[in-house]
Amino acid sequence: MNKRWMPIMAVSLVVGLSAGVALTFSETRSEHRADNPTPQVVEMIRQPIEFSYIRLTFGQMIEEADLVIVGKVTQISATQWNQDNGEAWEDGPSQSAGPDDTTPLQIHYIDLETEQKILDMLDSPSPLRVTALGLSPAEGESAHGLKVGDEGVFFIKKTDLAWRDGKRSVMVLVGDPSQSYLRKLENGYYRGTLAQTPLTIDQIVKTILQRRELMVQP
Repeated sequence: MNKRWMPIMAVSLVVGLSAGVALTFSETRSEHRADNPTPQVVEMIRQPIEFSYIRLTFGQMIEEADLVIVGKVTQISATQWNQDNGEAWEDGPSQSAGPDDTTPLQIHYIDLETEQKILDMLDSPSPLRVTALGLSPAEGESAHGLKVGDEGVFFIKKTDLAWRDGKRSVMVLVGDPSQSYLRKLENGYYRGTLAQTPLTIDQIVKTILQRRELMVQP
């Protein structure tokens, strides 16, 4: 596998080449002080966080995938945060991320029902949960552009995501999320940003298997 094209999920951010999604957010909370019994509202402002992704060709996306399925989006969660309870949290006093630091990130989950596995190096379950960075489409414009009911061929990989007090192994869409699937059309063909010519499922399977066979050639 060509590691140069692997999407980089660092401990704090995803670093890439394409323009990403800039997010700003704020939270208010009440504080009680001993010298002033009246609750004071303190506003906590976060700076924009930009998520960006490496742009791949169709062939490179096939090479990077650990899992390729024909499936359907059954559920998309609300926006959460990268900790176990999903609630918003603040980072520590340090302003520079070190090797053991993590950064609060907005995430959401995409549940996929698998109709057919074209490639599976993960022994994946069905339904399958994919983690996506940024706002859920329930609250704004998502990076992937998917909605419940969408059917397609999805390219997925396993990676580590920054998590509060550490990191978590998750499944993500390969590369740029908006390019990581081929949407099923009304005529039964599939088309995506990286495959503009509509393809049958047999053509897709053949292309994937041929590309993966090339990877193991001496």
